[in-house]
Amino acid sequence: MIRVSSSIGVAMGANRRNLLHRTFSPTLRRALNGLALALTVSALALAVPACGAPGVGTTPTPRVLRGVAYGPLAAQTLDIRLPAGSGPFPVIVYLHSGGWTTGDHRYVPDFLLDQVARGFAVVSADYRLAGTAADGTPVHDFPTPDEDVDRAVRFVRAHAGDWSIDPNRIVLAGASAGGQLALLAAAAPGRFVATDLPATLRAVSPGVQGVMAFVAPSDLATMAGEDNEMAQDSLAAYLGCPAGNAHRCSPELLRAASPTTYLGTGAPPAYLAYGLTDTLVPAATQGIPLAGQWAAARGETLTDPGADVVLELAPAGHNLDLTNFDHTTMEAWLDAVTGAPRG
Repeated sequence: MIRVSSSIGVAMGANRRNLLHRTFSPTLRRALNGLALALTVSALALAVPACGAPGVGTTPTPRVLRGVAYGPLAAQTLDIRLPAGSGPFPVIVYLHSGGWTTGDHRYVPDFLLDQVARGFAVVSADYRLAGTAADGTPVHDFPTPDEDVDRAVRFVRAHAGDWSIDPNRIVLAGASAGGQLALLAAAAPGRFVATDLPATLRAVSPGVQGVMAFVAPSDLATMAGEDNEMAQDSLAAYLGCPAGNAHRCSPELLRAASPTTYLGTGAPPAYLAYGLTDTLVPAATQGIPLAGQWAAARGETLTDPGADVVLELAPAGHNLDLTNFDHTTMEAWLDAVTGAPRG
């Protein structure tokens, strides 16, 4: 399913098509038109509160476990937020944004934190960040962060009973660079495994029941060819490209780190959200093609009723929040994928 959420939806009316054609770039219009889909527009800005505004008297205080180590290194830590109740709870394992080089597991989008009140556990995990040593050699480049994600998912499943989490209802999620890591782990479970992973965790499945990616890179070869200095620098650091230049990365390396490379019949349900005016991770090259390929891998099309691959296109740039993103479609997808009850 594909949707376009818009804060100007109530004003579009019969002029929706003309307004879309005036607002969006020719590249993005061609990508959207190629899908031959009817776009459903919701007046999101009139229906949701400002970002971070809690519902009065409706959100129970979650139980929070901070700084839980999922590995021996300082970066291999996570926080766990548990809902009220006895469980077992479905869990969202979230990977933060930051261009693979910065970021912190303590920062989680409000629309994901809100899911604790709906009966979901939310785990936010750190991973080793890519960078450069004093001599200029890459540090923690691909696939090091991916190995950490693999370890974190196995760890959560292995310890699910300790936190009243359902090990068979794990949804991996991430934003921007974290979204790319989530997509790669979901599309290729068990492919990027640390050599020092304990045997007890190797025996645990790294597979997930669904994946949510927000403004996530998916086709790194295309991204490397786009004219955006921030994207180029981040990508070069993540991949350890020669001389810190993404243009000098080999095609083989770009393919190896692209989630689209690994799509097959085992791909889990996916919820994909992108900003229509995002110039860092353009929806036209990173979101729309990904959604079509992911659905095809599962034997679906985006127009199938009840399809479990959903593409949400928001009137936003690279930052999605409660003011510009229809999180209700995400919640409906979560409910369908994880089922009920939630504990």
